[in-house]
Amino acid sequence: MKPFLPSHVVKIFLLLHCLLASSQRKKLRYSDLDFEVMHTRKRHSELYHELNQKFHTFDRYHSQSTAKEKPSPGERPSLSQQRRHQSWSTFKSMTLGSLPPKPRERLALHRAAAWEPTEPPDGDFQTEV
Repeated sequence: MKPFLPSHVVKIFLLLHCLLASSQRKKLRYSDLDFEVMHTRKRHSELYHELNQKFHTFDRYHSQSTAKEKPSPGERPSLSQQRRHQSWSTFKSMTLGSLPPKPRERLALHRAAAWEPTEPPDGDFQTEV
């Protein structure tokens, strides 16, 4: 008895079925990724607005409290006010150039490594809807 060998048509049908199943899996994977990306964007937007609102509230509170604490023209500012102002001005003026050479190199290397892709992308990850 001769073993059963699928005909040419059956082979083509099976091949097409596998290809379609693969493309459907990719579509499902991409739709899942789109959902994740949109959800992440929405969450980031919410966090941004929440943080922005907190900063505005803090700025308003800070300006009100500093208006109350302002010394009269002949009075010297208190030590705590001087420290607060000094630490803030130091923070604002700190740049990459103001760091010593060793930490600057480490920071520059860390930043460069964070943005370099470690693996080649696997397909087209277009996320715009």
